[in-house]
Amino acid sequence: INPERSQFLEHWDILTMICLGWVAIVTPVQLSLIEPQFDFLCLLNSLVDCLFLVDLVLQFFMMYPQKTNYGYMLEHRWGRIVKR
Repeated sequence: INPERSQFLEHWDILTMICLGWVAIVTPVQLSLIEPQFDFLCLLNSLVDCLFLVDLVLQFFMMYPQKTNYGYMLEHRWGRIVKR
Protein backbone atom coordinates (compact mmCIF):
# COMPACT_ATOMS: atom_id res chain seq x y z
CA ILE A 1 0.00 0.00 0.00
CA ASN A 2 1.48 3.30 -1.07
CA PRO A 3 1.17 5.71 1.90
CA GLU A 4 1.63 8.77 -0.30
CA ARG A 5 -1.24 8.03 -2.70
CA SER A 6 -3.71 5.86 -0.82
CA GLN A 7 -6.97 7.60 0.03
CA PHE A 8 -7.90 4.57 2.11
CA LEU A 9 -4.93 5.24 4.40
CA GLU A 10 -6.04 8.85 4.91
CA HIS A 11 -9.41 7.65 6.18
CA TRP A 12 -7.81 4.81 8.12
CA ASP A 13 -5.47 7.23 9.92
CA ILE A 14 -8.40 9.44 10.92
CA LEU A 15 -10.30 6.41 12.24
CA THR A 16 -7.20 5.29 14.15
CA MET A 17 -6.80 8.74 15.72
CA ILE A 18 -10.44 8.70 16.82
CA CYS A 19 -9.91 5.26 18.36
CA LEU A 20 -6.77 6.47 20.15
CA GLY A 21 -8.75 9.38 21.57
CA TRP A 22 -11.45 6.95 22.68
CA VAL A 23 -8.92 4.74 24.44
CA ALA A 24 -7.19 7.71 26.06
CA ILE A 25 -10.42 9.19 27.45
CA VAL A 26 -12.98 6.43 27.93
CA THR A 27 -10.88 3.45 29.02
CA PRO A 28 -9.41 5.05 32.18
CA VAL A 29 -12.88 6.23 33.22
CA GLN A 30 -14.36 2.82 32.52
CA LEU A 31 -11.66 1.01 34.52
CA SER A 32 -11.72 3.33 37.49
CA LEU A 33 -15.37 4.33 37.89
CA ILE A 34 -17.61 1.74 36.26
CA GLU A 35 -18.28 -1.72 37.63
CA PRO A 36 -17.00 -4.43 35.24
CA GLN A 37 -19.83 -5.82 33.12
CA PHE A 38 -20.54 -6.89 29.58
CA ASP A 39 -22.41 -3.99 28.02
CA PHE A 40 -22.29 -1.66 25.02
CA LEU A 41 -19.13 0.03 26.31
CA CYS A 42 -17.33 -3.29 26.60
CA LEU A 43 -18.46 -4.25 23.10
CA LEU A 44 -17.26 -0.91 21.71
CA ASN A 45 -13.87 -1.32 23.41
CA SER A 46 -13.56 -4.78 21.86
CA LEU A 47 -14.33 -3.30 18.44
CA VAL A 48 -11.62 -0.67 18.95
CA ASP A 49 -9.17 -3.42 19.94
CA CYS A 50 -10.01 -5.28 16.72
CA LEU A 51 -9.36 -2.12 14.71
CA PHE A 52 -5.93 -1.82 16.31
CA LEU A 53 -5.24 -5.47 15.44
CA VAL A 54 -6.18 -4.81 11.81
CA ASP A 55 -3.87 -1.78 11.86
CA LEU A 56 -1.03 -3.96 13.10
CA VAL A 57 -1.56 -6.39 10.21
CA LEU A 58 -1.90 -3.49 7.76
CA GLN A 59 1.60 -2.32 8.68
CA PHE A 60 3.00 -5.44 6.97
CA PHE A 61 1.70 -4.17 3.62
CA MET A 62 2.74 -0.49 3.76
CA MET A 63 5.62 0.68 1.62
CA TYR A 64 8.40 2.57 3.35
CA PRO A 65 11.06 4.96 2.00
CA GLN A 66 14.45 3.44 1.35
CA LYS A 67 17.59 5.36 0.44
CA THR A 68 19.13 4.52 -2.94
CA ASN A 69 21.94 5.99 -5.02
CA TYR A 70 19.37 8.20 -6.75
CA GLY A 71 17.54 9.47 -3.66
CA TYR A 72 14.65 7.77 -1.93
CA MET A 73 12.24 5.20 -3.31
CA LEU A 74 9.36 3.36 -1.73
CA GLU A 75 10.10 -0.29 -0.99
CA HIS A 76 7.27 -2.31 -2.49
CA ARG A 77 8.57 -5.88 -2.13
CA TRP A 78 6.53 -7.59 0.53
CA GLY A 79 9.40 -9.77 1.78
CA ARG A 80 11.54 -6.73 2.53
CA ILE A 81 8.65 -4.88 4.15
CA VAL A 82 8.07 -7.79 6.52
CA LYS A 83 11.78 -8.09 7.40
CA ARG A 84 12.00 -4.43 8.29
